[in-house]
Amino acid sequence: MKKNYNKHTPKESVIPNQTVIVKESLEPIQSLIKERILFLERIVQDYESSFQHMPDGSLGVIKHGNRYQYYWKQPNHASSDNLPKRTYIKNSEISLASSLAQKSYLKQAYSLAKKELKLLYPLVDLDKAPLVSLYHSLPEFRQKLITPYAIPDNEFIDLWNNISYHKHDMYDETLFITNRNERVRSKIEVNIANMLDKYNVPYKYEYPMSLVKGETIYPDFLCLNVRTRKEIIWEHFGMMDDIGYLRKNYAKLQSYQLHGYMLGKNLITTFETSKQPLDSRIIKATIETYLM
Repeated sequence: MKKNYNKHTPKESVIPNQTVIVKESLEPIQSLIKERILFLERIVQDYESSFQHMPDGSLGVIKHGNRYQYYWKQPNHASSDNLPKRTYIKNSEISLASSLAQKSYLKQAYSLAKKELKLLYPLVDLDKAPLVSLYHSLPEFRQKLITPYAIPDNEFIDLWNNISYHKHDMYDETLFITNRNERVRSKIEVNIANMLDKYNVPYKYEYPMSLVKGETIYPDFLCLNVRTRKEIIWEHFGMMDDIGYLRKNYAKLQSYQLHGYMLGKNLITTFETSKQPLDSRIIKATIETYLM
């Protein structure tokens, strides 16, 4: 699918609205289904191993005011009129009532489990991404002619990476170069960029975004979680022992949150001071937690 999306104006997302963004994958659903299958199979196993050892017959109950009287219905000891024998269960024999009640419950649970398992087993074997597989099965000339409902990760990454944009102006400040030969503003930003590159996390440095009408912001990094196809802003605050910087960026962080960018969801932050730089282990852990 070769489409030209290179024209860019500041907005809330890199990928144009008309482009398929949703990641197609039945894997999370199938994982839940497998857990459910294991749970239901335990019910079936309990029934098959326990039912034959439970007492014959069933539980009967008669309510007297606010009290219940239990009795044991035994079909194998039918009376002369062919009705099940009913034996009153004393309070001292309440464990028998519990066993009979559990037997009835287990039989019903077994029936429900068997029916559900019959429906769930085929779902585990379904293609994890049927629409992507359909797209792959088409000749290349047809792929170019259609607008698919889902595309594979590699094509989505290419599409995301190929969006060009005008970076924030860099003046006479000292600049640093990343492994991708990008210019960034600090050594720590070099470390973050290089670590993102090492983990194959797509990112855009100082990508222009619009939070408020007429106001363009340039977050340090706009990252793409390929697994979820969600874009996440990464802001690094590097002068936390400067009170003026702290006040300015507290307002910036609050502005993010007021416009729907919440910490740990679509916004991640790291911090350092002049005496305590950001540890590379924190960069690594942040990537593994939010971007993998």
